[in-house]
Amino acid sequence: MELHYPREIKEQEEDSNLSIHDIIHHIGRYWKWFAVSVLICLAAGVFYAMKQTPTFNVYASILIKSKEDSNPMQNQMDVLDNSSLLGMKDNVLDEIEVINSKLLLTKVVNQLKLHTTYFRNKGLKELELYQNSPICVSMLPENQDTLAAPVIMNIKCNNGKISVEGQMKKGTFSSVKFEKTFTSLPAAISTPMGIIRLTASKQLSEGNYKVTLLSPFTAASALQNSLSVELKNKKANVITLSATTKDIRKGQDIIASLIHFYNEASIEEKNKTAYNSIKFINERLGLITGELTDVEKQVENYKQANKLTDIQQESKLYIEQTGDYDKLRLDNETQLNLVQFVDQYIRKEENKFGIVPNIGLKDEALLNVLNEYNKILFQRERLIRTTAADNPVIVDLDRQIRSMRTAIFASIESSRKGLLIAKQNLEQQGSTVSSRIKSVPRQEREFLEIKRQQEIKAALYTYLLQKREENSLTLAISVPAARIIESPIPDDKPASKGASFFLVIALIAGLILPVFVIIPKEILNVRLSEKSQLERMTDVTILGELPDYNGNDTIVVRPGNREPIAEMYRLMRTNLQFILNDKHKKVINITSTEPGEGKSTFSINMAMTLALTGKKVIMVGLDIRKPSLASYINMTDEHGITSYLSGHHTNLEKLVKKTHLHENLFILPAGTVPPNPNELLLRESLDDLFAILRKDFDYIVVDTAPVGLVSDTFLLDRIADATLYIFRLNYSHKNNIKIINDIAKNKKLKNMYIALKGCNLKSNPYGYGKGKNGYYGNK
Repeated sequence: MELHYPREIKEQEEDSNLSIHDIIHHIGRYWKWFAVSVLICLAAGVFYAMKQTPTFNVYASILIKSKEDSNPMQNQMDVLDNSSLLGMKDNVLDEIEVINSKLLLTKVVNQLKLHTTYFRNKGLKELELYQNSPICVSMLPENQDTLAAPVIMNIKCNNGKISVEGQMKKGTFSSVKFEKTFTSLPAAISTPMGIIRLTASKQLSEGNYKVTLLSPFTAASALQNSLSVELKNKKANVITLSATTKDIRKGQDIIASLIHFYNEASIEEKNKTAYNSIKFINERLGLITGELTDVEKQVENYKQANKLTDIQQESKLYIEQTGDYDKLRLDNETQLNLVQFVDQYIRKEENKFGIVPNIGLKDEALLNVLNEYNKILFQRERLIRTTAADNPVIVDLDRQIRSMRTAIFASIESSRKGLLIAKQNLEQQGSTVSSRIKSVPRQEREFLEIKRQQEIKAALYTYLLQKREENSLTLAISVPAARIIESPIPDDKPASKGASFFLVIALIAGLILPVFVIIPKEILNVRLSEKSQLERMTDVTILGELPDYNGNDTIVVRPGNREPIAEMYRLMRTNLQFILNDKHKKVINITSTEPGEGKSTFSINMAMTLALTGKKVIMVGLDIRKPSLASYINMTDEHGITSYLSGHHTNLEKLVKKTHLHENLFILPAGTVPPNPNELLLRESLDDLFAILRKDFDYIVVDTAPVGLVSDTFLLDRIADATLYIFRLNYSHKNNIKIINDIAKNKKLKNMYIALKGCNLKSNPYGYGKGKNGYYGNK
């Protein structure tokens, strides 16, 4: 065996990275952890897989028709051009939001009673009883709407008795439990949230049932999470609806009901808009008819009074010149009348929540305000069907409507002022042209003014008649907005994961979980735990390893003892003899970093292994600050080397004592603790003492003080031929390696090697393993 002292020492910070082999070997020590973790996770995975109920995807496809498709008259009308139905104008993405809205989903929940779900245990699985439950549980709608949390009821039917155990949340941090037992149904249970009624829908069989009651809004939110509404193709107006449920029939009913309510809402709101427009137009037609009749009579009376039959050629020329201004004035006057009509319509009390149609207004600002106002009215109208007028949401919408009405009045006034200014400008521009017709007779001018009023009233009258007819056709022809392409059908395979998936996840989890325990454990561990850590952090050669020893006897090396730890001391003795390959090299200093690492017991057992070879060995206790060597072998420590160095005892032969352990093993104890240990070790008498011992003994084993606490060991380096530095696994601190690296780098101790204690030789492929008869060599 060739042992060498390292030329260079690694600093701990320079080489702290683990190799792949080290990581595998390090984690391999915890293979039992991984085995147990995998078994537990696989068992949990099997249990979880057995509890899972398969889920299915049920899907359908619908075609969203364009505005012209849903209303054949749309290409001839534009009643609500700037406030399209349901906020949509051929915008499929908007329709997706409408379909997936909680308003429609709440209708689906109420129709299918999805706010109350029923389950029955079948083995480990919990099966949902959709429209097939023998028990029907219900609450009054006004009570169920107020449920802030689910009401969970466990119903047990056994021997003609029906036992009910339930729990509901009463406050933020409190809940109410209730228990009732019945012998027959129907029955009622009084709770703080209202009365819960139980009825039997069919023959009640024995078993355990679970019932969950939710508010319709909460159930709609849950349904929204399980529902997918997507655009199938960006180039087509086709929407795919998909629902994930544990019951195929339930998924089909949900999608079919959702499509039905969507079409119903689109037709209802379209018809309501058209009806409000017709009502508004009829009111305006009544006023315009009277005004037009008055103007026409004025024309007739004027012609009769002034005997006007046809228009003079001269007036035609000026009329042609003023034609453009007349058109602008006509349009301006029309807009003023329309603004006035809208203002009068809104101010009427009976139209407080009536939809305000746009019948040709061109003011964009006013149109935007009216559109927003109509949207809020639509929203209020939807909610008022299912909730009370004092609902906080309705109250908030009423506040918004009042605020919007104020904004509409402001916009109307602003629009009117703008039109009046425009009218004034047109009149100013027309005055220039009017000066040219001074030669036209007064009667002709007066006639033209009356005729202009007649044309304005006639144009407005014709316009309103056209709009009324168009709205009447809209009411007569109502086509659903969505056309079903594919009826609700389920996928061929379940959407949920199979048992193999959960087992693979459990296997992966079982392999990963121990890592999250091992890595923090090792990172937080400040003690050396294995040999590879020491080898990685220092280049000082490890002379040998000693296993853990749980026995009570300090002295493990004795004649005839073949235990593994004794054999490992013998192996270390062999390595030590290669170091002390010169007969003049006899002195071995034993030291460590801190107390408790076992240098004294190591010194005794190492000395014993040397004595067993027939060599004359002496142990010298030079840990004079805290002597313990003699006490380990039950010898007194009253007089020793400190007495000799201080000059109190000069007869060395009386201080050296023969031990009871072996005839070749002697001891020179430390003696009394001196007041000046450091100065005592510097005396030349120490060198003289060791010169005498070298002549009388073959080996001198010196038990010294820990180097991490005092400098005594460095003073003794002058008399040593080799130094054995003790490290103890799971006890020695990792920072202690910095100390030995510094010692080796600065050559403070000569010929230094490491003796490693506390090793697990069973996991070391080069250590002692178990054979047929136990440890190798153990009889």
